[in-house]
Amino acid sequence: MTPRPVTFLLLAAGSPGDYAIIKGLKRSNKYAVTLHAADCDHLKGNLYLPEVDKAYIVPRHDAPNYESTILGLVEATGADVLLSDLDEELPALSAMSGKLKELGCAVVLPPRLPLLVCLDKLQAHLKLAGKVFQPTTIPGNAADPKFGLCLLQMFGGVILKPRCLRGGRGVDLARTPDEISFYAKRHAERGPFIGQQYLRGREFNVSMLHDLAGTMIYCAVREKLEVRLVKSNTIAAEVVRNEPVLEQALAAVRDLGLARGFNNVEVILSDGIAYVIDLN
Repeated sequence: MTPRPVTFLLLAAGSPGDYAIIKGLKRSNKYAVTLHAADCDHLKGNLYLPEVDKAYIVPRHDAPNYESTILGLVEATGADVLLSDLDEELPALSAMSGKLKELGCAVVLPPRLPLLVCLDKLQAHLKLAGKVFQPTTIPGNAADPKFGLCLLQMFGGVILKPRCLRGGRGVDLARTPDEISFYAKRHAERGPFIGQQYLRGREFNVSMLHDLAGTMIYCAVREKLEVRLVKSNTIAAEVVRNEPVLEQALAAVRDLGLARGFNNVEVILSDGIAYVIDLN
């Protein structure tokens, strides 16, 4: 079978995870891939891989000329498919999906608003309240000397997280009032944050793909085989079948309006209850 020609435009191509994407696309037996790679940092090594047919430097996703630059690049390259694994970039691309479709470029993304909600851990928690099991969560307040003490007394520990950083970046565990005060002040210097119930249990991530109509293409539950506190980048995992974990992950994606494209849901199974702790 003759490979079908297809042109990819890969954004945020400097991400370490994109190395495997670049290699995989060019090794495809089904498609003859022309690969254009773009990033806002000219020092990203992936741009200079031999598999990349042409590389570009583009503005950040929040720059005023971002949309016009990306649309112009799609038109100039004749890109059939646009791909980015940078979460913060996805709302902007979703907002452009109509214009991209007019240019003949496919983007499989949820609407912009659910993507924005997903990027804010507190807003996502509030949106899912009463729909899935979640850890007890409170807004961060470094100025309140009693902040987090109720969680500490009830659960023996408090997890402090930035509200708007992806995955497990900047996560701290506090087990004493002094640690809560220390970490809360440090988080407040960086931006808004939350305090969460510390859960002990088995950790999973649930990766899934839905098509444009919201029909599931695949879903995989993986149990993490690690002892680190923060396992946002899974090093070792086993594919398993666990219905409570699967049900909560699917419900979170559905209720946030994210059932289009790729999703990853982080879940902790504690005392027989599957708690949704993060979405990407």
